[in-house]
Amino acid sequence: MKERWIFFRAPILEAVRNGAKTQTRRIRKSAQCPFGKPGDVLRIPAGPVTKHVRLRIIEIKSERLQEINETDAEAEGVCFGMLSFSSPRDAFCDAWKSLFGPESWDENPEVWVIRFELLR
Repeated sequence: MKERWIFFRAPILEAVRNGAKTQTRRIRKSAQCPFGKPGDVLRIPAGPVTKHVRLRIIEIKSERLQEINETDAEAEGVCFGMLSFSSPRDAFCDAWKSLFGPESWDENPEVWVIRFELLR
C-alpha cells in the first residue's frame, strides 16, 4: 500500500469530509493512474490545526468525461438541489466548466475516475 497526495479546493474538501463526495475525476495524462491503485491511500493536506484527511482508493477506471451518469455525478459531491440545475449531471458539468474553462466539457477528455472511502 502506498500513500500519495491529492488536492481539493476548500468547498470540495468539506464535501469529502462530510461524505457527500466519494468520487473524483482527474484528466488522464498517462497510461497509468498517478494516484495509485485500489487499496492505496490518498492524503489531502489540511490546515495547520487539523489533521490530514486520508482516503482509501476503492476503484479506479478510465472513461470519457461525458460518460458520467447521474449516480456518479452525485458521488462527485456537487450540490444541485439548492441551485438551478435539473440534475446532478448538469450541476457537475457546470462545476467542471468553472474549474477547467467553458470549452472543457465539449472537449470530452479521457479522465481517471477514482472512487474512494474516507478513513476515520
